[in-house]
Amino acid sequence: MAKAGKAMNGWRVSALFGDNTFFNGDWLKRAAGAKLLIENPINRYLINSPMLPGMKTNPDGSLTLYIQHKSPGAEKEANWLPAPNGPIYLVMRLYWPKTTPPSILPVGEGTWQPPGVKRAS
Repeated sequence: MAKAGKAMNGWRVSALFGDNTFFNGDWLKRAAGAKLLIENPINRYLINSPMLPGMKTNPDGSLTLYIQHKSPGAEKEANWLPAPNGPIYLVMRLYWPKTTPPSILPVGEGTWQPPGVKRAS
């Protein structure tokens, strides 16, 4: 799985988990692909579009997400996605991406690319 799809801005882009053909109505397989949740002090298990108004943007309008085990501090918690204390993997789900530009379709070959992911120290 680590080499599935195409490398792009720190992500592996593929239709492996989520493609209708892959699941073919097998909801148990779909549930296994979605399991990545961990108990955490703020009960946050995802970041999605409806949460954006409550997040803090940078002066240039960009958004920094803190995906880490410990709180990044009260002033940054609005942008914190708690992670386990150990190795993790991130999943970005794109529901029904459009086929016209800008688009990630065909998978990993379109004009749109996911935002960069980098490990901070």
